[in-house]
Amino acid sequence: MIQRIATCIFLGVIIYSAPLFAEVKFFSSEKVSQTTHASLLRSPALNVLYMYSADTMKHFMAFDFGAKIPGISIRGGQVEADIGGGGGIFTRFQLLSESFNFVHADFSGALFADIKYREFLFETTVYHTSSHLGDDYIVYDHGRPRNTGWEAVRQYLSYVTPFFDVSLGVEYKFSRRPLAVIFYPLSFFLGGKIDLLAAGIPFFMEVELEVIAGPYPPNFGVRMGIYLKYIFNTLILKHKPDGHEPHELSIYYYNGYSRMGSFYNRRESLILCGPTYRY
Repeated sequence: MIQRIATCIFLGVIIYSAPLFAEVKFFSSEKVSQTTHASLLRSPALNVLYMYSADTMKHFMAFDFGAKIPGISIRGGQVEADIGGGGGIFTRFQLLSESFNFVHADFSGALFADIKYREFLFETTVYHTSSHLGDDYIVYDHGRPRNTGWEAVRQYLSYVTPFFDVSLGVEYKFSRRPLAVIFYPLSFFLGGKIDLLAAGIPFFMEVELEVIAGPYPPNFGVRMGIYLKYIFNTLILKHKPDGHEPHELSIYYYNGYSRMGSFYNRRESLILCGPTYRY
């Protein structure tokens, strides 16, 4: 009897402690977080986007390059985690203008920790952004070019399934320069994404709302697109899908405060379209 009880306890300890025996990798190519939060125009990827401003009726081109690199990846049972760094350069050029005027470049660097437990995903990011203007757009402050920047911490909680994601987020900018431009320190995010790839349909749509603390209207973005790799390799060439779909072709609509640091306190309404490559 005692032997049976001891055996049961031993088996129970093995079963419940199994998730603690984790596999650790360095610089893994597989990432815990596949959510992009791209509707509000900033996510780690390679973008080449045509942009139309409904307010100024001007045409722009956005060239963005960003990467999110897991340094340490932990996989154990139902828990997965990535800890690493990343960064990006987000630029905008004005089309149909003399010499295709360079408007701005925002430089961003970040440290992140992503933890996934079953369907729940926790994304914590601490990042820095600095914005620099082109010659034709420089804003001077007491005779010196005025560049802007901020540091912030962002936290997302997402519920992730093969067909849809729902996310809640909060961001706090604990350092802002200058305060007149980077004017709000706290905001909240509510987002959702529908992804039909698991059903063999290479289509996705995502929306996100950023609610700003204070008497300010919210920022809103919606994005829909198709997966090019699945269309060409699976539907046309009949190759078996490998589950990794980095190539996207999408169209956006964004209405809210500018995502360019030097014009952050100006609202704009944009329509964008073009390809995206995600690492």
